[in-house]
Amino acid sequence: MSKQGSDGGIRRAVSAYFRAAGSLQGKTVVDVPAGTGYTSRLLAGLGARVEALDLFPGEFSAPGVTCRKADLQKPLPLPDACADYVVCQEGLEHLPDQLLPVREFARLLKPGGRLLITTPSVSNVRARLARLLLESELIGRLPAAPSRAVRVTEGGDFYFGHVFLVGIQQLRILADVAGLRVSRVLPAGISPGSIAPGILLYPA
Repeated sequence: MSKQGSDGGIRRAVSAYFRAAGSLQGKTVVDVPAGTGYTSRLLAGLGARVEALDLFPGEFSAPGVTCRKADLQKPLPLPDACADYVVCQEGLEHLPDQLLPVREFARLLKPGGRLLITTPSVSNVRARLARLLLESELIGRLPAAPSRAVRVTEGGDFYFGHVFLVGIQQLRILADVAGLRVSRVLPAGISPGSIAPGILLYPA
C-alpha cells in the first residue's frame, strides 16, 4: 500500500513498483479506477493483459486497452481469481463503503496475487494540523459547498470527491477483514507542506 498526496509522486511510485517486478508478460492486471489510462498504458507496455475499469470510461485512453464501466460500490464485472495484480490508485477515498471494493479486490486475486493501493496520506504533520484546525486533512482539496463534493453520472451513479479519507490503520483493518495480508507500506514521496510544521513541532 502506498500513501501520498501528489499525483506525480504516485505515478512515479507505481511505475517504479511495476518496473521492479520485471516483465509482466502473461500476467493479468486489473486497473481500477483506471482514470485517463496512464497506468494501463504502462502495464500494457510491460507486457501485461490489462483489465481497465472506471466509472467514467469515456475519459480513458490507452492504445490496445479497452476500459469498461464499473462502479466500485458494486460487484466488479470480472470472475473470481482472474488477476495476478489489482491496482487501485486514488480510489478508496471517494467511497462511502470501502470494505466492499477491498473484498472485491481480494476476490479477483489469484492465490499469491498482489494488491497495490494508493490513497492521499492523512498521516503526515500537515494533514494532522489541518484536521485539528479546519476539519479537513487535505487543505484545499475538499470543496467548500457539500453539493460540489458529489458528481452524478447519467446512469445515476454517485462520484464523491475526497470525502472519505482513509488512514493506514483503517487500511490495515480493511485488508484483514477481506483476508489480505499487508506486506509493505510505502511513502511515495515527502510532502513539502509537512516539512516546516514538522521542524516547528519536532521539539514537542
